[in-house]
Amino acid sequence: MKFSNDSHSLSQYVSNYTINQIKKAGKRLKENKNDIESLKILGNWRESHFYPMQYVGQKLQKISMNIDSSAIVTQRLKRAPAIIEKLKRFPNMSLVNMQDIAGCRIIVKNIDHQYEIVNEIKNAFKIKTEKDYVKNPKSDGYRSIHLICELPNELMSKFDKQTVEIQIRTKIQHFWATTLETIDIIEDTSMKTGKGEEKWMNFFKDVSDAFAKYEQGKDKLFFGLFKNSYMKIKKQAQELDLRKKLSKLKNIAINKENVNESKDELFILELDYNKKTSVYSIKIDGYKSKSYLFATNKYLLSEKNLNKNRNIVFVRARNLSELKIAYPNYHANVESFLKLYKEIIGWN
Repeated sequence: MKFSNDSHSLSQYVSNYTINQIKKAGKRLKENKNDIESLKILGNWRESHFYPMQYVGQKLQKISMNIDSSAIVTQRLKRAPAIIEKLKRFPNMSLVNMQDIAGCRIIVKNIDHQYEIVNEIKNAFKIKTEKDYVKNPKSDGYRSIHLICELPNELMSKFDKQTVEIQIRTKIQHFWATTLETIDIIEDTSMKTGKGEEKWMNFFKDVSDAFAKYEQGKDKLFFGLFKNSYMKIKKQAQELDLRKKLSKLKNIAINKENVNESKDELFILELDYNKKTSVYSIKIDGYKSKSYLFATNKYLLSEKNLNKNRNIVFVRARNLSELKIAYPNYHANVESFLKLYKEIIGWN
């Protein structure tokens, strides 16, 4: 199954506001002045990124499949709360120069495929920025490759300020990152933005290093003996009660009554976590690609009603199966991480 090709109909959704109006709206949101007009401008500016995102996504799918037939490509528009939080976190950031409002994610089998795909992307697009967090991981252990691409010249007259972020991850890198986000939800922290408890941050950093050694092939000849060197991580896991916390998340009921599995490509995922009862509630609404405008309006309305323990994301994926792999943290799905952890590090 391929993404439906609706480029012509989607290219009409451009920004209705001037660059100056968009900058001013971003400034008001940064100052906690979340008035209706500023949120409306944010919504429209984000909406205008959909065509660039799907244009890039279509090409990424072809590139990826030629190298890794099992590759998964998804597309997402950044959550409004995450946009506002990023505006506040970076003093020089404006709504116009934020480069990851539209994002595409590619998940591949291994590091060799990861770099082959990166090279092909560089040949296909004009790359504005490249960050290799595989060779140079973030201080928290995050590993991936991020590219910011601009649109071809023939599209720049309509979308001259929009860029698309491309994340290329291996499966191991991906399961680590999404499990960290799941713990963020459970523990009500934000390790993803560097605002987490030190004990959790240290644990995930050490696990990332162990996963990377395994993936890069280091010490595989003596892997059984090598596992014994991870006593520090095992002790951390026991102190954090990791196994119990993650095991609770198995077999969580997911409400997908409003999804047509054979036709829908747009999905709004809503996640609510009750810390008192440790219960995940997950709801997925599906939309056909041509219903993009309706879906993005629903997305913005849903975000206005967010409470502290509720998360929402708007994603384009080919089907529910790939959606579950690409966003396991929105499915309370940590089974792949647990399997990797047991194989690479072990519990005892």
